[in-house]
Amino acid sequence: MNITHIFWYYSHMSETTNRLGELIARITRDIRRRSRTLPLAPHLYRALRIISTEPVRPARLAEKLNVTPRAVTGVVDSLTQMGLAQASADPADRRAKIVSSTQEGRDFVEKTAVKRAEIAHDVFGVLSASEQNELLRLLEKVEVKRDRRGESGH
Repeated sequence: MNITHIFWYYSHMSETTNRLGELIARITRDIRRRSRTLPLAPHLYRALRIISTEPVRPARLAEKLNVTPRAVTGVVDSLTQMGLAQASADPADRRAKIVSSTQEGRDFVEKTAVKRAEIAHDVFGVLSASEQNELLRLLEKVEVKRDRRGESGH
């Protein structure tokens, strides 16, 4: 590979990575804008969806949300104040807390799932099912590498 090819390669990669960054940012903004019509902020909904499937300790919820344990405290407090979640002693270790959804929280997830699916379809429906799976696979590959480098954001 000569120097011209190397310069072309790096300028092309830079252009490609810049374009990828711009597209991801625009798609994220679009999803956030559409999600504002829903009665619960996206980060709260993600937490509620997780605890609606299984009760978890706050530290485990923080891992699943990719946030610090300190940040998850505010999330749990907000959901609890809204009556969508509850914290109780962990039966396996009474010193630890476990967070679970209330019936109201589970009902809320069920009711808003349709609207959230509509938003996802509006954004990603242009892709076939196999294209969506491929996009997911590629983005997960990027995330795994990012996590291995310790750049998970917390």
